[in-house]
Amino acid sequence: MINYNIRLSSPEIGGLWGTFIQEKMSVCLLKYFLHHIKDEEIKAILQKSLDISFAHLQQISKIFSEENIPLPHGFSDEDIDLSAPPLFL
Repeated sequence: MINYNIRLSSPEIGGLWGTFIQEKMSVCLLKYFLHHIKDEEIKAILQKSLDISFAHLQQISKIFSEENIPLPHGFSDEDIDLSAPPLFL
């Protein structure tokens, strides 16, 4: 049996790279929203969304690691100011 190791194409890497950045931004926004949310029903939905974003980041990080592709820096907790007042009341 022949075992082929087919590497990711440029469009695939670009797509994953863009998704990684988007998910990092989603994590920042969702953390901010969860910090200020008062509605418990919506809080559960936001928490589920945050969990999904974390799962996507783990999956993409694993793919990049296996392909020896550096992870993009993206957004981080340094980009969130949880003490900022809510945009809407």
